[in-house]
Amino acid sequence: MEQKSLYMEILKSIGSKLSYTKDSILFYEGDTPKRLYVLLEGIVRLYKSDASGNEIIIHKLMPTSFIAEMPLFENLPYPASARFESDGVVLSVDFARFKQSLSKNPDLLVAFIGSLMGKIRILERKISHSILASLRARLAHYLLESKNTLCITNQRTIAQELNTTPQSLSRTIRELKDMGLISVSKGKITLLDIQGLVRLLDS
Repeated sequence: MEQKSLYMEILKSIGSKLSYTKDSILFYEGDTPKRLYVLLEGIVRLYKSDASGNEIIIHKLMPTSFIAEMPLFENLPYPASARFESDGVVLSVDFARFKQSLSKNPDLLVAFIGSLMGKIRILERKISHSILASLRARLAHYLLESKNTLCITNQRTIAQELNTTPQSLSRTIRELKDMGLISVSKGKITLLDIQGLVRLLDS
C-alpha cells in the first residue's frame, strides 16, 4: 500500500466525514481548535479580515490537505478563518487519538511533518514575492500555481490573493493579455504562453 493511502486509512479509522456546501465556514479566526481537519474534497480558503472588513487571502487548500494543524498543536486560537469555495468534505479527527496514532505510525508522522514543511515553504514564497516581486511577476506566479482552478476563480479573488486593488490587477491583466500570454473571456483567465509567464517571474 502506498504511503499516502496508508496514512489516510489510519486517519479514516479515527475520524468521521463531514460534508459542507459552498461558502460554509469551517472555523473563524480566533476560534479555539478542538479537532484536526483533513480536506478530502473541495477547495478551502484561509483568510483574514482587515479593519474595514475586507478579506486578505492567506492560502487556498486543495485535497488532500491538513487544515490549520499548527494552532491545534500549539493550543492557540486559529490565526485565520476557513471558508469553502466549493462544496466539500472534510475528515474530522479527535486530536487526542491523532496524537496517539502519531506515536505508533511513522508513515503518519512523516506525512504530517511534510504538510507542515510544505506550508512553511508556501509562506516563505509569499513573503518573498510580496516584498521583492512586481505585481506583474506576482500575477504570473499566481497564474502558474493556480492554473487548474482558474476556471472557477474570479478576478476579485485574485486581487485579494495578491493583496492589490482590483484596478491595479485589471491593468496588469491587460498588460499580460497584450503580450499574448493570457486570454480573458467572461472574466475568466486562460493561459496561452506558459514559458512566457515563467520568464516574467524574474521581472
